[in-house]
Amino acid sequence: MNVLNFSHKSLVGLLALALALPLQAQWAAGSSGTANDLNTTWRIGTDVVLIGGVNGTLLRSTDAGATFSPAGGGFFDDVNEMQFVDDLQGYAVADNGRFLSSTDAGATWSVSFLPTGSNLSGLHFRDAANGHVVGRDGVVFRTVDGGSSWTAQASGTTERLESVYFTDANTGYIAGRNDTYLSTTDGGASWTLGTLLGTGRDLNDVFFTDANTGYMATDNGILARTTDAGATWSTSFTGTVQNLNEVYFLDASNGYMAGDGGVILASTDGGASWTAEASGTTANLEDIHFSAMGQGAAAGAAGTVVVLNTAAPCTVPVGGLSAVIGATGVSFSWEAQSAATGYQVQGAAVGGVPRKANLSTNSFFRGGGAFTPGATYNWRVRAVCGTSFGPYSGVESFTIPVVRKMETRFQVFPNPTQDFVQVDLPEDAQTLDLISMQGQILRSRSVQGLATLTLDLRELPSGMYAAVVRTSAGQERHLVQRQ
Repeated sequence: MNVLNFSHKSLVGLLALALALPLQAQWAAGSSGTANDLNTTWRIGTDVVLIGGVNGTLLRSTDAGATFSPAGGGFFDDVNEMQFVDDLQGYAVADNGRFLSSTDAGATWSVSFLPTGSNLSGLHFRDAANGHVVGRDGVVFRTVDGGSSWTAQASGTTERLESVYFTDANTGYIAGRNDTYLSTTDGGASWTLGTLLGTGRDLNDVFFTDANTGYMATDNGILARTTDAGATWSTSFTGTVQNLNEVYFLDASNGYMAGDGGVILASTDGGASWTAEASGTTANLEDIHFSAMGQGAAAGAAGTVVVLNTAAPCTVPVGGLSAVIGATGVSFSWEAQSAATGYQVQGAAVGGVPRKANLSTNSFFRGGGAFTPGATYNWRVRAVCGTSFGPYSGVESFTIPVVRKMETRFQVFPNPTQDFVQVDLPEDAQTLDLISMQGQILRSRSVQGLATLTLDLRELPSGMYAAVVRTSAGQERHLVQRQ
């Protein structure tokens, strides 16, 4: 059974979908409408593409990168890097200590300042609250409240720091100019400063696919790779002499890099080998990002934007959403779509932070311990068709009832037991169910008018079960253990 593990505040994904790289990449030019150099891009779903660049450039597309329109700004500092932690919440950094945040998928941005006048060039948020930014003069800052406040961290260098990545709350890495490499194991309270290549080449971007495996894009077509959490790094030539400016992996196997001269490289084997793709431009490309396989965007010099739209879109929202609240948890289901290769569920308690989970089937069960009695939960689903996401379904809600417990009226014995258990019932008992810890009803019968009932457990495996009696006043339950 596929289980979506979410607490009363959020949904947490358990299963990542592995999607294959398209056989032929068809990059096409987008119309950014600007001649300004572009430093960063981010793609959200099928349709939304964001770009940022010099002189306060912030543009947004809602047609998969075909056309762009302004997305706020009102300042003239260069926008250098952006990142979204979900489909709505995103952050960006700019020159002169500017920090930007968006809660509407980049349609609008709010602007604040870090306690520095240095240009900020890189950022990484592990979630909506916890993030780091780096920049010129070796500055490093940490936030634990989504950018409302910042704490400076001593990097030990004055070199320009280009990129930062944390694999967990404590372990982080920074890439910078002039072969500057930093690492931390205490959340950035202290950083170990060193060099990676020994050649003075710039380290332009760092990205990790898991706690051990990471990559650094560097000058002159050199890629550095670690498989031991940065203890050692190996280097390889990727087949180009151009500077590599950005590296991004969708999963452990499928990755991309963008660089000068319009270079786009793709890997399907975890970076062991790289294949050049025809970007359709010779402009320097500074950034590349994918929302899913076949849905990419790259941006660079003189307003250059190229997009990859090779995924066959899902077009029909998922229907038939159902959340059935049982004695031991909630069973979720929805109508299957014949073309779907999987489904993505998003949800949270009202007021909580939405989280996503990818599932291979159209149902799952979650035990009642994950829910708060009396709380209301919102959830929705979209199909995954090959390499693209369909539109989300409408939002569905369910409320966990507050169970009235009256254990003194309902007794079971002996407990634990090996064979039989006797149930003493209250006068207003209506039904009795014996339910597994996975939510499966194993026994069910009417008990109206009965004072006692004997349950035969001999055919059941050893373990815990729930005996649930429904009465005119609500429901009561006891755990029963078969030894």
